[in-house]
Amino acid sequence: MGFHQSKGHGDQAEQLVATYLKSCGIESEFAGKNPDYDLLCKSGRTKFTIECKFDMKSEETNNLCIEIFNPKSDRPSGITSSKADLIAFVLPDGSNRTIWFASLFALRKFIGEVPPKKRVELGGDSNATLLLYNVFVILGAVFHRLDTLDCKGASALIKKLLKESK
Repeated sequence: MGFHQSKGHGDQAEQLVATYLKSCGIESEFAGKNPDYDLLCKSGRTKFTIECKFDMKSEETNNLCIEIFNPKSDRPSGITSSKADLIAFVLPDGSNRTIWFASLFALRKFIGEVPPKKRVELGGDSNATLLLYNVFVILGAVFHRLDTLDCKGASALIKKLLKESK
C-alpha cells in the first residue's frame, strides 16, 4: 500500500489519517484519482473506504464546511457524490491537527434534517456549494474524535461507524 507526499490541504488530511490508521495496524491505500473516496482501508478482513476533508478555517470561524455540489460542472460533489463508508475531517486546534470520523450515512442524514447556519453557493474557487454548520453542533451530533483514542478504541469506533453505514 502506497504513500504520497503533497502540499494540498486535502492531501495533508489523507496523509494524516493514513498515518494515524497505520499506527493502529490498519492498512490504507491512497485512491489517487478515484473520485468516489480518498482511502481504501483494511482492518483484519474488513475493507472500508474513507473520504478525507481538511477544514483549515474551522477554528477561526467556528463553522464546519460541508461541500454538496459543484456549480461549474452542475453535478453533486463532496458528501453527496462520495461512495465512501466513512468521512474524516481534519481540523486545526492551535498548532495541532485533530481527526474526526463519522459514517457518511449519519452525516447525510444530519444535513437532510438540520438546516445549515449558512449556505454558500459559490464557495472555494467558485466551484462548490457549501453548507456551514456550527462546529460544536455538528461535531457533537455526528462526529467522533479519533486521534485521542488508543488503537483498541479507534478500531472499536471504526467498527461501530461501519455498522451505521450499512
